Amino acid sequence: MVEECNVVLDNEEFYPGQVISGRVECNFSTENKVRAIRVRFKGRAKVHWREGRYGNYSADETYFEMESDLLDGEMIIPQGQHKYPFSFNLPFLLPPSISHEYGNVRYTVQATINRPWAFDHRNKKMFTVNSYTDLNTMDEAKKPIELTKVKRPFSLFSERGPITINVKLPITGHVPSQMVTFSSHVKNNSNVNVQEVRFKLVQRFEFRCKLRTKSIDTILAQEFAIIDSAISPGCEKSWDLLELRVPANMFIGNLSFCNIIKSFFELRGEVVLPLPHRNLELAIPLLLGNVPLINRNTS
Repeated sequence: MVEECNVVLDNEEFYPGQVISGRVECNFSTENKVRAIRVRFKGRAKVHWREGRYGNYSADETYFEMESDLLDGEMIIPQGQHKYPFSFNLPFLLPPSISHEYGNVRYTVQATINRPWAFDHRNKKMFTVNSYTDLNTMDEAKKPIELTKVKRPFSLFSERGPITINVKLPITGHVPSQMVTFSSHVKNNSNVNVQEVRFKLVQRFEFRCKLRTKSIDTILAQEFAIIDSAISPGCEKSWDLLELRVPANMFIGNLSFCNIIKSFFELRGEVVLPLPHRNLELAIPLLLGNVPLINRNTS
């Protein structure tokens, strides 16, 4: 009888291309005839969500699945504790582990003890795969970025000019705990009062299947409203040094090798207008990494 069977890993966090090593620890209360002791290594992604009464959407993909025998054929295993070492070389092109309400990327090691005329005994262990992104190796991360959005408030009785917002960043790439530094200019050529201008950092996740995509926004930090940012018709205002901090614990994994889950990091600006007008919004895509830029030019 098998009293206990556990997968024990030497480490529980890895990067793509590294070797997973560990052992299967078994405790047999009696002598056992065992056909095989196998370990299966698997990496896969899955998405699933519901919409309405009948909308049920899902997709999955497998990155690797490999099985290895730890015994040389059927044998009698005496009573007591036994350890069976294993190792597996992770592929290089893997997405990082992620867990979300609507999808996940998971990596597991499962041990199976196969015995004749008895139920198989199984034990599964999850491990984490991280991604490593050095912003210094990405040309896009070093480049400044600028975006302008224009909105003309609707009017039935008069011709109104547009409201324009412009935002500039000296660099595109950032790491957790780093300040995102930017400047902004808003010009109000309409006859509608701008109530305020505000900014926030947002992480957007997309979960994809063949028929549909579900997009979820996560606000990473408290929204920042600029003090004294109301702008009367015919006026304009500029702010040269605005900052928002990237949260230390946010997800920064590179999901380029996952086809069904995507992650985006954005600086979003919003020009707040009175009802019934819709606010003017813009979203600036940013890059996230593990290693910050060495020569960070914020001038």
